[in-house]
Amino acid sequence: MALSTSRRQTGAMSEVRIQLAGEEARFGKVPARDVARLLLLFERAVAQAASTVVGRPKTTKGRRERVVDRAARFRLRAIEESSIVPVLDLPEPAPLLDSLEVDVASLTETALAKLLDTAEGKHAHPVIASALLHLADELRIGDSYESVTFDYRSRRTEARRTVTVDRSVRSRLHALVEGQAAAVREDVVIGTLVEADFEKHTARLRGPLSEAVSVSFDEEQADAIQDALRRPASFQGKITYDADTLVARSVHLERISLGRQLILGIDADAFWTERSLDELADEQGLVPAAQPDELYDAEASEEEREAFMAALKSLAR
Repeated sequence: MALSTSRRQTGAMSEVRIQLAGEEARFGKVPARDVARLLLLFERAVAQAASTVVGRPKTTKGRRERVVDRAARFRLRAIEESSIVPVLDLPEPAPLLDSLEVDVASLTETALAKLLDTAEGKHAHPVIASALLHLADELRIGDSYESVTFDYRSRRTEARRTVTVDRSVRSRLHALVEGQAAAVREDVVIGTLVEADFEKHTARLRGPLSEAVSVSFDEEQADAIQDALRRPASFQGKITYDADTLVARSVHLERISLGRQLILGIDADAFWTERSLDELADEQGLVPAAQPDELYDAEASEEEREAFMAALKSLAR
């Protein structure tokens, strides 16, 4: 049984095929619930990978943040003839929420690459490994099915990767996830330095979830630490993660990358200046809407309209 996901991009199409192997995977025999489970677990694994790409690994239950949800929002476009092959459109590239430099063209494609890296045992992030293991366990890879293969083709880069998860990979993922106590590995954490001790060569970092991360650095990095104080940045080095939450607790610093200044032609200080709605409207030569009905968007979905009206009502309270 094969599932394929594809995306149109300026006339080209990227594709990742997900194929279950085994006697029970044949068309007409595979349970429908396993097909649905495979799609949902694949979406979840991509979302988990995307959360690590933006530097905010999701380790709790609940709603995903918007940028991560968009990165894993696949859409069913067709079911190809002769076999069960649902065709899904990949979502449009989701913009990152911070201004840090990320050398990727698409959050979704980068998440897929990290997912495949984890399946191959390369730079395996514990959050992604856990999601991939969940997929393998739920589908009983090595038991009910022999394997699941990810065949990814990027029309943007013309690259192709094929990775198979079988019983041996499932066992390796189990060992990796179970052995994450006080895991230390090369990685990147994103946040803001709130204080630094230049005599002890230590600092304190506030992460995206307001978690505290201790930082140790060498003497030659003192100037970079000084420049990064009170500014968002990414911190690369040997990072120690909490065994239960997988949240970064400390980092031995190797490199700092400060956030890029957005080229918008806007005064950075003016961005933080508070102004009233009337002042903003006057500055732009606009007249504020007198009634909510004037803001009606014929192309908006019913769900978007309801959410917009609910937000207006909450502001009016």
